[in-house]
Amino acid sequence: MKIVLGAWLIVLLVAGAAHANTLVTALSLGKGTWAFSATGAQQANYSNITDCKQNKGGLSVGYGLTDKLDAYILYGSATTTNYSQLTPLGVQPFDNLLTNYGLILKYGLMNDTEGAPVSLSIAGGASPFSAELKNATLGVDQFVRGSQGGIGVLVSKVFIPFVPYLAYQYMLQNGDTGTKGVETQLSIGSLIAWAKNAGLFVEYTNHVVITDGGIGYSMGEISLSLAFNIEK
Repeated sequence: MKIVLGAWLIVLLVAGAAHANTLVTALSLGKGTWAFSATGAQQANYSNITDCKQNKGGLSVGYGLTDKLDAYILYGSATTTNYSQLTPLGVQPFDNLLTNYGLILKYGLMNDTEGAPVSLSIAGGASPFSAELKNATLGVDQFVRGSQGGIGVLVSKVFIPFVPYLAYQYMLQNGDTGTKGVETQLSIGSLIAWAKNAGLFVEYTNHVVITDGGIGYSMGEISLSLAFNIEK
């Protein structure tokens, strides 16, 4: 089961805008193993706006550099519904498109398939992102660019064909408009393996965001990911 159990670090620590899920067990991929995944997710209460939902999609490619160290590159995009902002003309709806790219490194500290009570890993990464806000009535077409990076810790336990996991992430975000923010994420989910090299991830993530103005709010997110690995 090593091929599946090590699958996917989809977006651990990456732009809360377009990618903000964990979708990975704490097990390492293994040296020479490739990992591929496609993800869909929906986030409620986006940007603390009632009834505003963000729909996300993402792709990720990972590679086992050593038996314990994995590297991942990823791409994500997201659109929102019912995204509104207060303007001089009152509350107006905006089209909102977000994209990000990222690089993640993950290191395994413990492995429950080798006798440890649980698997434990740490990760760190960074991701540039962009957001576009458009409103034809107001003639607004604004871009915001920035970056987000952070660290995280992940614990999982093998109960074949299930591999439940728990992850915590801490991230810092900076935008080119001078905005800054802190986001923490607590994720709980499970890999459901249906073959030696393929499986489905199901996850719920709670986001807590604190902006540079001291405003805090939380968002919930449900994610699904199809993943498969190819061993060397």
